[in-house]
Amino acid sequence: MKRGIVLLLGVVLLTLLVSSGTDNEEERRQVEEERESYEERRKEIRDKKIDEYTNIVNSHKKLNIIDIGYYQDIEHEQLLYTYIFENESDKFIAYTPQIQVTVFDRDGHVIAEQKDSFSFAPAGEKLAGTGSIFTYGKIVDTVTFTPVVKRDNFHYTLYETDGALKVSNTNDYFDYDGYPHFTGQVENIFLDDIAPLRVIIVMKNNNKIVGGVAAYVGSLSIGSTLSFETMDYYYQSHPSYDSYEIYLVR
Repeated sequence: MKRGIVLLLGVVLLTLLVSSGTDNEEERRQVEEERESYEERRKEIRDKKIDEYTNIVNSHKKLNIIDIGYYQDIEHEQLLYTYIFENESDKFIAYTPQIQVTVFDRDGHVIAEQKDSFSFAPAGEKLAGTGSIFTYGKIVDTVTFTPVVKRDNFHYTLYETDGALKVSNTNDYFDYDGYPHFTGQVENIFLDDIAPLRVIIVMKNNNKIVGGVAAYVGSLSIGSTLSFETMDYYYQSHPSYDSYEIYLVR
């Protein structure tokens, strides 16, 4: 009888121990699931905030064309063009940007296209480009100017590049043959050497771009000043100007 009671007690105790172990395992499993769920929610919130921040940052990582002007020189079968563009970001420098120029005829067919390359576009600055493109004797209908720069080529800047170059003593005059000349000086007041450097003259009439010409200044060491002079050989191929703007590009 005593043996039966002892055996019964042993079975009950074993059942309680097994039940207790099962309950503990279930609790541990629930705790682990809750921890994993919490970590997943944290990761979702973190990823969402990162995506929101990235979208905000990337929305400012772009170049915009803000003004254009072009004229066809039928005699020499070329299109003369000038444009102004801007790096909208005030925190990110755009490295190796390009402006793709595409020329179309009245049927929408591409006559010609080319890309103008720049070393970089400083944060928050306006730049300009000018050039010509062969039109193969065809009549130009429209021209598009498209900025080309990878998002990975935008880099955060820790220093201000605005005002790194100072332009002074600018002047324009016409020679005996009726061609305009543009002169001036560029001073490097930045904390580093700057190269290469081009001066873009944007000619306007009634605040509209009518032409452009470039002058190559070269390299400027810290604190140095260089003079520039350039002439618009194609002045007779586009309307006259009543004002001009100077842009420095690298």
